[in-house]
Amino acid sequence: LLLLLLLQVSDKFPLLEDMYHRGPKETFFLVKFWVDLNYDETQTMKIAHEDDNGILQQDPDACVFNLSARFESLEDIPIECCTTAVSLGKVAAEKIQVEMGTFEDGRYLYDFTSGTMCEYMTQFLAQLRSLNGVEVMNMVLENFAVTQVCCD
Repeated sequence: LLLLLLLQVSDKFPLLEDMYHRGPKETFFLVKFWVDLNYDETQTMKIAHEDDNGILQQDPDACVFNLSARFESLEDIPIECCTTAVSLGKVAAEKIQVEMGTFEDGRYLYDFTSGTMCEYMTQFLAQLRSLNGVEVMNMVLENFAVTQVCCD
């Protein structure tokens, strides 16, 4: 576990400090993760473009990227999940989803897996992959962030 001061990252996440202070503090998490851009594009296209019968679609020209999140609760309440792409400290794209829970095994499950990433993110990833070298990619990513805020 790494201790991080809000001031160290607040320039990359608009409204981060305000969200933290609104609390509750025990429900606020900042997660950093890495992405492996060395995926097999043909395999990604095959998976992304298969229909329900396992048949490859006729027009698999571009990869499809998905972002998913699952939550559970003992209460049946609507949950809103706002995913925001931030570039150079400014909001570049935003997607808001609202889900109702599905009762299963004594709890309500919330599944935010139904949609693909927006066109902005798909283009961003394609352009990122076209850059020459990991160092250049890392420089671009230093000024890019994604926030996901979920609330009832």
